[in-house]
Amino acid sequence: MLFSFILISFDSYSQDEISFLNGSINNCNSQLNFIQINDSTATYTNVYSDAKITTSKIYYSNKIKNRWCQGLEYLNTASNLSIANLSLSDNKGFNFYTKCNDGITNCDIYFTLKDKEFSLSQINSEAFSADYNTQPFFFTFNKKSFLYFVSDRKGGFGGLDIWFTIIDSLGNFSFPINAGPNINSSADEITPFYTLHSKTLYFSSSRDDIGLGGFDIYSSSGSTNRWTSAINLFYLNSEHNEMYFSLFNERHAFFSSDRITDSSFCCNNIYSFEFENDIVDVQIINKKISSSEFTPLQIYFDNNSPNARLFDVMKDTVPSYKKFYIDYFKNRESYYTDNNDSILDFFFDSSLKDGYTGLISILENALLDLSKGLFVELTIQGYASPLASDNYNKKLSFLRIKSIINFINEYSDLALAQYILDSSLIINELPLGESESFLNVSDDPEDVKKSILSMDAILSRKVTILKVESYR
Repeated sequence: MLFSFILISFDSYSQDEISFLNGSINNCNSQLNFIQINDSTATYTNVYSDAKITTSKIYYSNKIKNRWCQGLEYLNTASNLSIANLSLSDNKGFNFYTKCNDGITNCDIYFTLKDKEFSLSQINSEAFSADYNTQPFFFTFNKKSFLYFVSDRKGGFGGLDIWFTIIDSLGNFSFPINAGPNINSSADEITPFYTLHSKTLYFSSSRDDIGLGGFDIYSSSGSTNRWTSAINLFYLNSEHNEMYFSLFNERHAFFSSDRITDSSFCCNNIYSFEFENDIVDVQIINKKISSSEFTPLQIYFDNNSPNARLFDVMKDTVPSYKKFYIDYFKNRESYYTDNNDSILDFFFDSSLKDGYTGLISILENALLDLSKGLFVELTIQGYASPLASDNYNKKLSFLRIKSIINFINEYSDLALAQYILDSSLIINELPLGESESFLNVSDDPEDVKKSILSMDAILSRKVTILKVESYR
C-alpha cells in the first residue's frame, strides 16, 4: 500500500476569505478572464446570452478607491463574431484573443501585430485547422516566446486539452505540442495561466478523481511539457465551476465562478482572493514513500532504433541508451527537410536533451534512496510509431526499454547494478508497441514525410519512465 497524501493549509485559507469582486464589473451576465495589468487597470470578458444567441466582448476597467469601475469596450470587432480571452504580451508586441461564431462552437485564435490582425488558422492552416482553438495565454521564458491555448485537436488525452506553440524571432508559430499527462486528462482542461515568478501553471479541469464538482482550479510547477503532478487548490474550489484563475504581483488572485453569492447575479462572476505569502503554501507530505518529481519522463529514439529485425540477436546485447541518444543527434539534419526549424530546434535542444538529463537525475535520486536502505521501483513503458507490424513494434518497444535498463546498469560505474541483482531496485517493463501512438501518424512506408519525419511520428518513438517510487 502507498501512504502518500496531500496536506493543504486549511487553517490559513478558507472560503470566507474569497470575495465577490468589489465594484461594478459583475452583473447578471457572465464575466470571465479577469486580468489585472497594473495597480489601476484590468481587462475581462463579458458574455451575453439570450434565447437566440450567445455573444461576448472584451472590456477594460479602472480601479478607483479600491472599486473596479464598469468596463469600457477594449477591442472592437466589426464582424458578428464573439471576441474573448485577451492575453497581452509583456512588450505589447502581440495581443492575442479568441473569436468565435454565434453559439461559441467554432473558435479561432487571433492576434494583432503593428495594428494588423491575423488568425492562426490563416497563417498556419496545417497546424491550427481544428474547429476549436481558444483561450490563448502568451509569455516569454528563457528568451523564447510561448503561446498556451486550449483545443480539441487529435493527439490529446481526451476532451479539451492544453497545448502550446513556440513563436520564433520572425513570428513563426511551431506545430502545437501537448502540455502532457500531468496537465491533461480524459476530461476537459481549460483556461491556462502561467506565472514566471514561481514557474507555475494554473488551469481548470473537470476531472472527477479529486475534484469537488464541475471545473476545479489546479496548479502544476514546471515549464513547456514537463510538469509536476497537478494539485487541486481546494481552498478556492466549490461544487460549482471555478475557472480563469489569474494572479497579479503573485499575491492578488482572481477567478470566475458560478457559485451564487447574490440573488441579483447569475452565471459566472469574478471573485478575488489575497495570498498572505507570495505563493500558496501547499505541501506534499509522504509517509513511507516518495515519488520522483521528474516523472513521467519522455525519452526519445530515432526511427527504427534499435533495429527490431535483429531482435533475436540484440535482445541480450542491446547497447545502452547513451549510444542511441548520441546517434539521434548525429542524424539531426535529416529531419529539417520537412519540418518547421523552430519546433525541431526545440525538440533536439530541449525535449531530447531533457529526456537524457532527466534520466540521469532520476538515477541520482534513486541511488541516494537505495544507499539509505530504501527500495526503489521504476515503471517503464515503451512505444513505437505505427509504421511496422504490431509484432515488430512490440519487439522494438522491448528493445528500447532494454536499452534504458542497460543504461541504468552501467550508470556511475555499475553503482546500480548490485541493487538490481538483489531486487532493491525493481524495474517494471511495459512494451506497448504502437498501442498509444498518435492517431494521425501515417503507417505508410512510402509516405516518409508523415510516417517518419513528421513531428507526431518523432514524438511517438519513445520510452516513458512512468513512475519512480521509493519505500521501506
